[in-house]
Amino acid sequence: MIPKVEVLVASGRNVTVVSKLPPKSMEEMPPVETVGLDLMVDKVWKCLQDENVGIIGLFGMGGAGKTTLMKKVHNEFGKREHKFDLILWVVVSKDCNVDNIMNAIRSRLGIKDDDWNRSSEDQKRAKIYQILKGKRFVLMLDDVWGKLEIGSIGVPSPKDNNYESKVVFTTRLQDVCAKMQADAKLKVECLHENEAFELFCKHVGKETLNSHPKIGELAGEIVKECGGLPLALITVGSAMAGVNDVGAWQQAIDDLGASPWTGPDLESKVFSILKFSYDRLPDETHKNCFLYCSLYPEDYRIDVEGLIDRWIGEGFLGKGKYQSKKGIFEMHEEGQSIIEKLKLSCLIEDATDWDGGGNMIKMHDVIRDMALWLWRDEDKNKENVVVENEAFVSMGPEKLNIVERISVIQARLAETRMIPTCPNLLSLRIRNRMDGLVMHDKIESVGSIRKPGS
Repeated sequence: MIPKVEVLVASGRNVTVVSKLPPKSMEEMPPVETVGLDLMVDKVWKCLQDENVGIIGLFGMGGAGKTTLMKKVHNEFGKREHKFDLILWVVVSKDCNVDNIMNAIRSRLGIKDDDWNRSSEDQKRAKIYQILKGKRFVLMLDDVWGKLEIGSIGVPSPKDNNYESKVVFTTRLQDVCAKMQADAKLKVECLHENEAFELFCKHVGKETLNSHPKIGELAGEIVKECGGLPLALITVGSAMAGVNDVGAWQQAIDDLGASPWTGPDLESKVFSILKFSYDRLPDETHKNCFLYCSLYPEDYRIDVEGLIDRWIGEGFLGKGKYQSKKGIFEMHEEGQSIIEKLKLSCLIEDATDWDGGGNMIKMHDVIRDMALWLWRDEDKNKENVVVENEAFVSMGPEKLNIVERISVIQARLAETRMIPTCPNLLSLRIRNRMDGLVMHDKIESVGSIRKPGS
């Protein structure tokens, strides 16, 4: 083939020679099971085909299934006919780190690490813009909390090419749709009763439902308490799987019926329902290990082996009757068992997605919010656990005297010459963004750490 190519190049014709394949138009995610979302998928698809719609906002309360819906739409690009050249998926999250967003886009576009790392912020935006400006693309942004300027991440506005390209985003906040100038706004509602019951039963399992004639009736009452919220139905359904005692089902209904689904305490009601699965974990070890996962940033992909090492460092593992006989290997096995239990309880999930990346897990953002809510004594003691940007907001002397855990992994570290005193600090996690190192050597100089973590 080489001589043929050389002849073509020497002929002086308009020939483009590339050294690698262009990025695939889309990379399919693992299939997601959905209940009651088919109509919404069709509505979003119709907006994607509309020549007068460039930006589409999907809004709804946490746990309503917005991400699941968008994943389903994403995979439809591999099944339906469409006109787009490239489908991009980016997780934004509450802290909205522009560097991370651009890095996710450039990775998908195939821009090499060396070239990227040598570039300034403006050059990075220009590289993304140059590739995307000539393509019909769909940019899917998951979990947007505020206005994100599309141009600030190098992405051309859909208006620049007469709405040939599209931007789709999910958000918990309806006013974000206005701030993002969405041409179409679609609310992701909670499930209707029949759909909610179907989703719940999928996670409880037929064997449990058929174990006693009354359990099906009690299941219907639990479904009503979950208010049609998919995340609540999944977590509670998973917690009730294998529970064949009618008394336990009745107790579950009583536990879930403590507060109404209305008013300003709606978030607390959601957390109370999700806490149902937490309360049914086997012991304090499982509970402590689960809560520790919330110290990682929102939507963070957590390496399982590293996580178990930190559980060991915290002293969570190796406790109980045979504690003295457990070595590191046995504690790692215990950690792996806890990981599997937390997955079965739907409190954590696999995070390998379509891009691989080894043995990784992550927490749903609402589950993480609930875990922090629990660790902060249901928000009665909001200062005892500080994560990410919270560490740089109003951390005065009073808060430093209270705080027990500080974790800063992705937020930018501000240089300080003062070593704060934190008399109650139990664990500190800091990743220095200047050199990418975890600063283990600094841990003893910050307060009195009675039980060091990582």
